[in-house]
Amino acid sequence: MSVDIKQLPPMPNGVGPPVNPTGHIVDEKAVVMDQWKAMWGSHLHVLYKFAIQFFKEKCGSKAAEISYEDKNLLVAYSKQVSVGPYSPTSHHAEDPGVLDVVGVDRQKKWAALGDMGHDVAMATFINLIDKRCQSFRPWFEAQKKAQEEKEIAERETAGKVKCEEERKESETRLIEEAQLQAQMEHLRIEQQRMSIKHALNSQTDKQFREYARQQFPNDSDSQEKLIGELQHQHYLEYMQQSQLQVEVPTKDISHETQEETDVDAECMTHSEGGSHYRDYMQRVQSQLQAEVPTKDISLETQEEDTEDMSHAAAETHYNTQLLAEHDEIKEHADQVDKTPLLMATASMWTRPQLGEFKTMVKSDTESVLRIGRGETVTVRVPTHDQGSCLFWEFATDSYDIGFGLYFEWTVAASNTVSVHVSEDDSFDEEEDEDEDRDRTDPEVGGGSATQRASRVPTDEVIPVYRRDCHTEVYVGSHIYPGRGVYLLKFDNSYSLFRGKTLYYRVYYTR
Repeated sequence: MSVDIKQLPPMPNGVGPPVNPTGHIVDEKAVVMDQWKAMWGSHLHVLYKFAIQFFKEKCGSKAAEISYEDKNLLVAYSKQVSVGPYSPTSHHAEDPGVLDVVGVDRQKKWAALGDMGHDVAMATFINLIDKRCQSFRPWFEAQKKAQEEKEIAERETAGKVKCEEERKESETRLIEEAQLQAQMEHLRIEQQRMSIKHALNSQTDKQFREYARQQFPNDSDSQEKLIGELQHQHYLEYMQQSQLQVEVPTKDISHETQEETDVDAECMTHSEGGSHYRDYMQRVQSQLQAEVPTKDISLETQEEDTEDMSHAAAETHYNTQLLAEHDEIKEHADQVDKTPLLMATASMWTRPQLGEFKTMVKSDTESVLRIGRGETVTVRVPTHDQGSCLFWEFATDSYDIGFGLYFEWTVAASNTVSVHVSEDDSFDEEEDEDEDRDRTDPEVGGGSATQRASRVPTDEVIPVYRRDCHTEVYVGSHIYPGRGVYLLKFDNSYSLFRGKTLYYRVYYTR
């Protein structure tokens, strides 16, 4: 409905619409609405709804002692707002009847309002309520504050729900990326194994086929089956010999690969192919025995020396052949991939959700570290019995920081994550240099057996480099090589004047 500005009642406390320097009223409707909002802190329509609620709830109580005439007038104003001007022909203006005195009086008040506008009726209703009920304004302020607090709580709840959904989506995305990386790593290792097997088979194909024809002269199927078993046994022998030649502790072999090799070796030892392979090696040794020269000595001594020399020659011949094969296969495998077989390559990538990550991590105070100038923090994360892959995420405020990942081949007493702070990594390097120097110094000696045993074998998974983690979140994953403890090193030793605030979190997947 249109608003008749000239019919608007005066504002409380005598406030009137402003005028411009020429004395003319400027946009009276907007000025009046702004004055209502400035005085009450709410729009006219919102304020009217609260006034109606107060009238219905408090009318007749001590909080709203309103006279009979004022009550009828308030009802008339509300009719003017909800229905419009009084009309005898309207179905809202039914005849209340002679005995309904209250209805007749209220109908007269409504008819007396004439064509009063919609907004004017609202404003007049609020003015009358505020004038007659001193408790209306405090009640309205309390209701408005409660509504604002409710809206704030709803917004906070919605924000938390959204943040939780984003966190779950982020974790799901990270797990999917890690699974994809694991599949690619598994495919790479399988390709490397197949390349080694192909190179071995190409070297021994002629010898194994000749042996198979001797065992099964007229049976091609049995020959192919025997050749396959001999090739598989030769591959296992090669892998075991390669592991013995690598100068690393036994714990450097992943449990999964070691158990798989041991099981295969045990099965082949008791299988038909294993017996054929031993028979083949015995024939090689027998051929070498015939080539060993004999000396003119007593018969008994000659037989003993001949037996010892034949075994030694056979072993030397086999080891020489195996070492030659190892060098050739190693050269071929290096062309495929120079990454070691037993330690999977770590994966690292970045994502831009820096603010969201920091907000999520701040809820856990233990995941926020202050790294002082010149300090290096090492986070020790033991492998979990039910896990198979480690994940990490980290970021900083304003400045970069060094990061590297190491794996310590030791069995932790618990799965608790611990944090260790050192002043400078250079001290550790100096100690390592001193230990190496003492080990080679004949006057100092190689150290006691206890000291040598106390050194825990550690592999470098990712070298320490400075990362721009103040501009984006750094994320990474690594497949467990076995049981041990991961060392996440955050290096600030190069910074002589600035400390860094680190946000990080680590977790595992099955």
